[in-house]
Amino acid sequence: MAVNKDDVKYIAKLSRIKFTEQEEENFLKGFNSILDHVARINSVNTDGIEPCSNVFSLHNVLREDKAQASYSPEKLLENAPAKEDNAYLVPKVVE
Repeated sequence: MAVNKDDVKYIAKLSRIKFTEQEEENFLKGFNSILDHVARINSVNTDGIEPCSNVFSLHNVLREDKAQASYSPEKLLENAPAKEDNAYLVPKVVE
């Protein structure tokens, strides 16, 4: 399936893009190149091949969720520009 100049003009109109004559030619060549590549990919025999979303066989690599010591509230609030008790003070956002 090849794209011609009329198709390019139609695509440009739908996309609200204005092409110069040279840009139209470049788009036509590039688009047809993409379609040729897709046609080559479609010609590959994939019978008996399971579909996959990733070519790597990844496994869950998350660490075990276990409780551990955290920083003290004083340490966490050391660099706070404004604080009260064990909380950050921030500007009011909602009236």
